[in-house]
Amino acid sequence: MNNFLRITALIALAALPAAAATFTINNTGGGPEGFADPNWSLSGGTAYVTIDGQYPFGPWLANSVDSSWISPAPSYASSAFDNIPGAYTYSTTFDLTGLNPNSATLSFVVAADDALTDVILNGASQGISYVGLASFSGLFTINTDFIGGINTIEFVTANGGSLNSPTGLRVEFSDATADELSGLPEPSSIALLGFGTILLFSRRFRTAK
Repeated sequence: MNNFLRITALIALAALPAAAATFTINNTGGGPEGFADPNWSLSGGTAYVTIDGQYPFGPWLANSVDSSWISPAPSYASSAFDNIPGAYTYSTTFDLTGLNPNSATLSFVVAADDALTDVILNGASQGISYVGLASFSGLFTINTDFIGGINTIEFVTANGGSLNSPTGLRVEFSDATADELSGLPEPSSIALLGFGTILLFSRRFRTAK
């Protein structure tokens, strides 16, 4: 294949759309109730899958097969497990290796006690907040601040009041997608290829004279 045909083929391939793929991110509550969640951590301690069927459930949305509440305590049946007021940050990670982080999209619904005050992706605040523990929020979507490889997402909750009280988080993810990396030229490389094609056309034109 001569240089002209090779460059033309590369430009044509680069114009093809990348295939979308789903990446794995775990909902809260990925383990048995009363034990540590294997996929989530809590700053300053362990994130436990909270035992359903006792306080604070009733006010809290019931656990389901899709997700469960996580909190600093496995159970709130005893006041000994109440939590002091302040901020509680829950985090999990996901891997975008082999995917284009600039194309990634992540959607989720959330419930929190007392409130979700921020969602932070790789250190960047997403400006997301929600107050509600008896029902999920509407769908939130993030499509910026992703990076290649391992990503970290944090959910910051606030526990208010002057007395000790339960605090917890519930998250269900959806639409976790990103385009596969194809190994084709980046836009800057495509521009160079295009410039090379123009030079080849010019050279052939001069040769033909």
